[in-house]
Amino acid sequence: MAGEGIFFLVGAVVVLLPLALLRGLFHVGGGAARLARNRRNVPLPQKNKTRATAGGFVLVACIVLAAHGFPVIGWQATAGIATLALLYLVVGIHGSQGATFDFMSAFWWGVLAIGCAAALAFFNGFSL
Repeated sequence: MAGEGIFFLVGAVVVLLPLALLRGLFHVGGGAARLARNRRNVPLPQKNKTRATAGGFVLVACIVLAAHGFPVIGWQATAGIATLALLYLVVGIHGSQGATFDFMSAFWWGVLAIGCAAALAFFNGFSL
């Protein structure tokens, strides 16, 4: 039959295309995992310098928003973001001077614990 070749080609594409797409997705996922692993290998003073830089940048952006009358988001959201940016700035400056303990890591674990307790209280897991 003359049409056997085209059916074989279409069948091969239907079978192999999902496999090729999965291989591409796993390759992208491997790159993200590699970035996450390398993030942990950064020395603590460098992490703190990055935190201080990002905190200062976001704090200046919040000040500019406040100077223009909060055109994008309300003042409550801007104040909350500015407070977190100020925390990052202070911890980053303090930690870049040779800290041996990662204060922001402890802060986020505390936030996670408080969030879990709030979720338990909200879903009547226990009463406070």
